[in-house]
Amino acid sequence: VAIKFRIMKNGTAAVLATPAATITQTLTGFSGSPSFLLAYAQTQEGITAPSDYNNLGSGSTNFQPITVALSALLSTAPGAPGIISGPDSSGYYTTTIINKFPAGAKLRSVSLQGYFSQVMPVTTPATADVPRHAVSVVKAITGDVVRRTAIDSAKCASCHEWFEGHGGNRVYQVQVCVTCHVPGLTTSGKGGSNTQISNYYPSFTANDKDSLTRWTGVDFLTSNPVAAYAASHASSPDIALTFPQTTNNFKDMIHGIHAGKDRATPIRIARNRGGTQTIVDGSRIGFPGILNNCQSCHTYNGYNLPATGTLLATREEAVNALGNTTAALANSALALANADDLMTSPFTAACVSCHDGAPAQAHMKLNGGQIKVTRTNLVSAGESCVVCHGSGADFDPVKTHK
Repeated sequence: VAIKFRIMKNGTAAVLATPAATITQTLTGFSGSPSFLLAYAQTQEGITAPSDYNNLGSGSTNFQPITVALSALLSTAPGAPGIISGPDSSGYYTTTIINKFPAGAKLRSVSLQGYFSQVMPVTTPATADVPRHAVSVVKAITGDVVRRTAIDSAKCASCHEWFEGHGGNRVYQVQVCVTCHVPGLTTSGKGGSNTQISNYYPSFTANDKDSLTRWTGVDFLTSNPVAAYAASHASSPDIALTFPQTTNNFKDMIHGIHAGKDRATPIRIARNRGGTQTIVDGSRIGFPGILNNCQSCHTYNGYNLPATGTLLATREEAVNALGNTTAALANSALALANADDLMTSPFTAACVSCHDGAPAQAHMKLNGGQIKVTRTNLVSAGESCVVCHGSGADFDPVKTHK
């Protein structure tokens, strides 16, 4: 795939380092390196042309897109993922990334995310490099179907201003968010080792400790409970197995977070990233606007119920073929589409992420929706939601949510 791009600095096209075997600074005077995200869809659950990215076979855990660092593309060492030429007279570079998309991939897109940090002069005390966050961008591969745009990033900005996800690596543009927050993405907290959680314990906030205590039944408030838990649970000593797991598919996660404490069971997110633990407790979240005004976030036509049958089911929990009996097995389960994964059918997933009470769930199931069934038993085509909730129908979400 060939990508034409430029990096702007103070309104002027920046000049990247000259390609070489070893690259120490991608941009003179700056540390770090933005990267390209390559997202795509492959056939899944009988759907040959999904309307959602799934990144199957990317080699990344939890179905994340393929990542190619700008610094790697400037390297001329053997095994580099591609080459860069330029800049041209307008400051644009062209990079050719070699053989990264799998054969048969559809819905392909390339995003540029991340940022440089300006290297500061040596001082005493030392002055840290200054992050220079930049708006993320995304573009579909020429000739491919373009993924639907359901969210207006400018509307998100009316509350979040310059929304900066993941430490400023993804800024403002929601269409970049959906390249990673795909239907197969689930929270990773169950995969944290006892060592990771014990080491991170001093960094948990009081709210984190309270949430974990309520969710797990283990006392995180009084002291670090990891060693005592392991000693009293010799057959299954990994405390992370008590942590909740839920989907981080974008539509479900954002609905669940925004619904906050208005849900019957507020969303519970426990994430482990290399030992860093992130806790999001929906019971502490209140939506500042009118919750059923979908146009607070959506495009004007981004919340009609589609009838295409190409949306993918949501994975709620990743379940290893050997069972999630250890944190390591739970972590391994994230990388595969396992037969015992707990799945929710696609239309139902969008609705139950807000309407999670027992009567609402019963209604969805009565009309063919499936909630937390094993992947083996998933039949997404059984949903009949569109009969009453389709575009123009009596209970079209456009009519009932305003």
